[in-house]
Amino acid sequence: MTADEWDRCPRSDRMILPLHEWLLANPAAAGPVDRRLRLYAVACCRQRWELFDSDLFRRAVEVAEELAEGRADEKERAVLYAAIMDFPTPNGQSHCIENMTLKLLQNRGINCVAAAVSDLAFATGAGDFEAVVQAQAPLLRCVVGNPFRPVAFDPALRTPSTSELATSIYADRAFDRMPAQADALEKAGCGLPDLLAHCRGGGPHVRGCWVIDLLLGQAGPRAV
Repeated sequence: MTADEWDRCPRSDRMILPLHEWLLANPAAAGPVDRRLRLYAVACCRQRWELFDSDLFRRAVEVAEELAEGRADEKERAVLYAAIMDFPTPNGQSHCIENMTLKLLQNRGINCVAAAVSDLAFATGAGDFEAVVQAQAPLLRCVVGNPFRPVAFDPALRTPSTSELATSIYADRAFDRMPAQADALEKAGCGLPDLLAHCRGGGPHVRGCWVIDLLLGQAGPRAV
């Protein structure tokens, strides 16, 4: 896949294999990107929150986000995993959501990305499959950016102003402030068109957004 094809790709299911191949070719990026991919999978679950009709499933998604951020309670994670394994799944939809939450609690990020298609999209229904993977595609670009067109990020752009704004955006999920983040970056001397365009592009944006992560010091494919 080329950089332009990645930007235009309309479906998450067509992005997984190129992303996996890129990660294999760039093992140094695998750790940081794993965090973002977990957050991507969490965001996909929140897109279809109505399917998570049990408090047990919803708490599993929340713990998966905590796991990605390195603050999960390992005892709670183990208890949740065991409880979900014992949870009755009376139909295929419930079974898919059960599988999704189990993978969020145990698997690496790229496997969670695949689960968002194989479990979450199928749980929504075969007739809605394409709509689900189309909605997931911009979320995947938000957390990964474009790994096939690297950006040379200058750490000097992490000024008190840009870092403080990035911190508040992340903490409050206040992604409506992304255009203000672009303005702050320009004032700091940023001339990176992809970075500025992402901030001003209208989203959707989620936790794990590659621009916010760069400003918070989380390395990833765009930082190489």
